[in-house]
Amino acid sequence: EQQGLRQLGAFLAQRECEPVPDVLDTERGFSLKIGEVTVTGRVDRLDRIAGEKAAIVDYKTGSARDQKSADESLQLSLYALAARQQWRLIPERLVFYNLEDNSEVRTQRTEEQLESARDKVLGVAQGIAAGEFAPRPGYHCGRCAFRDLCPQTEARLYLISPAVGVSGDGATDPAQK
Repeated sequence: EQQGLRQLGAFLAQRECEPVPDVLDTERGFSLKIGEVTVTGRVDRLDRIAGEKAAIVDYKTGSARDQKSADESLQLSLYALAARQQWRLIPERLVFYNLEDNSEVRTQRTEEQLESARDKVLGVAQGIAAGEFAPRPGYHCGRCAFRDLCPQTEARLYLISPAVGVSGDGATDPAQK
């Protein structure tokens, strides 16, 4: 709570020194069709830059995202696709806004990058349909609704070692029985 109050105070103080953006919407939901797949989500903030050009801002509360994260983000690519397909806007600027240090990381997408994002979504969907979705354990497992069912995150409570038997003749090697 204290961290959130500190971040919010710093965010508001910095905003007082800047021009007010032309905010089109906040928490705008989308439902994006990519082939037979529907991707749903919500954009934190959508700003008009000029005409049909828009900026999409995604607020990050955890550790700050860097330029590489922004440039490679599938999330931002999907937001750009939604802006084009559903809202008929040109996603001129994609932004990760890091609340931890009040920094923003800006990026853009080329047509080739957006096509690559479409291909990735379709590839993942095909893998899921084929039952090919091996778990990738990590930090996110702590928040996963399926963690109790996942064999990758199940905790071993004990380990049973194979017992070495003793035969009637005193031999302890199971091969000698």
